[in-house]
Amino acid sequence: MKKLCTVFFVAFALCSSSFADKQEDIKKLMNVSGSASMVDQIVDAMIPQYKQAIPTVPAAYWDRAALKMKAAGPDLINELVPIYDRYFTESEIKDLIKFYESPVGKKMVLNQPLILKDSMTVGQNWGMKIGQEIVEDLQKEGYLNQ
Repeated sequence: MKKLCTVFFVAFALCSSSFADKQEDIKKLMNVSGSASMVDQIVDAMIPQYKQAIPTVPAAYWDRAALKMKAAGPDLINELVPIYDRYFTESEIKDLIKFYESPVGKKMVLNQPLILKDSMTVGQNWGMKIGQEIVEDLQKEGYLNQ
């Protein structure tokens, strides 16, 4: 019985250590891939929208709110770790870290916000165009009044 308990304890300690290592690797991946810094970018994009939606709130409040939201970023990162853990093995996480630490990976991180911005513009234009075509089709078929 003593041997069984010792084996169980050692196995548990090894699994716990491996899981903690994977969690740290996931956080590193989120840093080198730029995911962690996206929190600040999201906050910086949200605050002007809030200011526009509620113009009676003083700018000083929104400055404090932005700081509070950015300070909570690590909490969000901790909540995202299990998601990465679910979809990637430890080996895959390490491979992704290697990629993002490579010159092409660093270029990807540098250009990803620009790619996303340009892609959103293209997507919005495409959505407006296809939406207009659908409205015209619905009108031709008599489903919408002209």
